[in-house]
Amino acid sequence: MKTKRIQLLFLSAFLIMYVSAQTTHPVLIEGRITNTTEKQVTLFIADENGLGDIDTIPLQEDGSFRYLTYRITIPQKTSLRNKDIQLNDFFIAPGYHLTITGDGTDFLTLMKSAKIEGAESNRYKLLHDSIMVARMDRTQWYELKGDSLLEYIRNQKHLTDSLEKVVFHKNDTTDPYLSYFGRMTYLNNQFQNLYFLLAAVTMKQLEEEKACSFALETADKTILNNLFEEEYMISDMYKTWFLSQYRTYLINKDTENNPEMENTLLYRLEKVKTGFPGKAGEYVLFNLMGGNIDTNIRTLEQLNTYRSEVEPYIASLSNEKYRQSLISAFEEKERFLKLTRVGQPALGFSLKSSTGETYSLEHFQGKVVYIDLWASWCGPCRKEIPALRAFYEKYKDDDRIEIVGIAVHDGYNDWKKALEEDKPEWLQLHDANGVVTQAYEANAIPKYILIDKKGNIADMNAPSPGNRETLVDKLNAELNK
Repeated sequence: MKTKRIQLLFLSAFLIMYVSAQTTHPVLIEGRITNTTEKQVTLFIADENGLGDIDTIPLQEDGSFRYLTYRITIPQKTSLRNKDIQLNDFFIAPGYHLTITGDGTDFLTLMKSAKIEGAESNRYKLLHDSIMVARMDRTQWYELKGDSLLEYIRNQKHLTDSLEKVVFHKNDTTDPYLSYFGRMTYLNNQFQNLYFLLAAVTMKQLEEEKACSFALETADKTILNNLFEEEYMISDMYKTWFLSQYRTYLINKDTENNPEMENTLLYRLEKVKTGFPGKAGEYVLFNLMGGNIDTNIRTLEQLNTYRSEVEPYIASLSNEKYRQSLISAFEEKERFLKLTRVGQPALGFSLKSSTGETYSLEHFQGKVVYIDLWASWCGPCRKEIPALRAFYEKYKDDDRIEIVGIAVHDGYNDWKKALEEDKPEWLQLHDANGVVTQAYEANAIPKYILIDKKGNIADMNAPSPGNRETLVDKLNAELNK
């Protein structure tokens, strides 16, 4: 009887899933991306809560691919990428059938050659990219100050306003999501400009009075009068950049008015909880807590203290998915910290070097190993090269020590190009399949790891080469054991 009941429950669950899948129109993405060294691309998918996941799409020998899914239940922006390329900010929605083609030699080549057919809304991206390629403007907004920044924002607004009219202001369309994506794009562009202004004020590159005056002149007054409408949550620029910067701006104002105030994490959480209403507030609170788990927690003691501190804030979230996600993040972090405690065996790897040889952790048995996790695109990583070179020169003839660079989150061609430019003399390995990235939680780089002579973890967050004195002390302590 019990077996039959289990079978009925299983059948019911299956039918519910089947019916749910049938009521959601599938998304089909197919096409061909040539000349990429990778054999797959990943697609970012968000759910109705803004929580993301990644699907992997295999590429055939000729670069062709076909991906059919029922997982995309809401219209959204997404990206196709691997370590060589990124095709960012195109639109997908239930029922879309997109054909994507392009030359994936590198990021810029794909940007120039990409075609996305099957949805009128994606004309916006293609037109915008073609103009960016034609202009080849290398201006970085965060390097501009005062009137130069305001002129830059004004020019950007003129471009995006024009493109919005060309693409989204049409009545005769076969794209059922054109107006939805038009509104999303409008909000993204509005909040991007407001983000620029807030960030410039925070960085002391623009006077606050001038920023306010410019916003009143150029921004949507309805948005300025109410920054927390639920509708804005369809904008990734609003959620990811503007809300975070607005939080920073408000807290900076508090510290300016009260220099004695301590800008602690708990203060920031309370500021969001009391000052950011509705779904926007929950989203900021959720990301603030989750981000701190990823980037700032390095020991089990820190984790346990932090968990007890934020427990009331997690309980205050009305969104069950947010609560469960944070609980899972704590559990995953605890598992990782237990695996990587001092004295635990270092997690193994087998990676190709820049000269084509294969190295595993066992190759260095009996040596103290200093690992540099870096990437070609990571500016702070490459700024450490001179200090790392000086450190290497000091120990290169010491057989008790091995210095190893491991490129993570990096394409093979970009990695090789960076090696040609920087010419590091110490061993260089490439984490082609993400084994080290996952095992050593390389979410933020540069990251340095010290492994003792027995192959055990000595320090999962070792001092950087620039922190020379502390690093040498740490290294000598291991050598003398």
